[in-house]
Amino acid sequence: MSMIELAKAWYYEEKGNDELYEQHLLNSIRYCDKHVKNYKALANFYAKKGDKGKAKKFAQKAINNVKEIFTQGSITDVTDVEDFINEFFKGTCTDKYNLESLYELLK
Repeated sequence: MSMIELAKAWYYEEKGNDELYEQHLLNSIRYCDKHVKNYKALANFYAKKGDKGKAKKFAQKAINNVKEIFTQGSITDVTDVEDFINEFFKGTCTDKYNLESLYELLK
């Protein structure tokens, strides 16, 4: 359900509906607080709204949920479905550039 709520959030972001975007991101976290993408999206949302306190809070939670940082050559099987989901949907596997963008929100 967490990923479904995240997909709904992306839909409402595309439609420009901030209220529903935020609501579905929060719902995504309620279903599963172990992902990165939902926390990162909320951190960026609050940063754009000027709420640095919430942006930092959600950025730190996203960072805490990162389980693996990919480096060049560290991916051994690009067809691994679990790695694909962890990187592109959950965000628990990420690269240094995405991780650095989260650290930027903590400043």
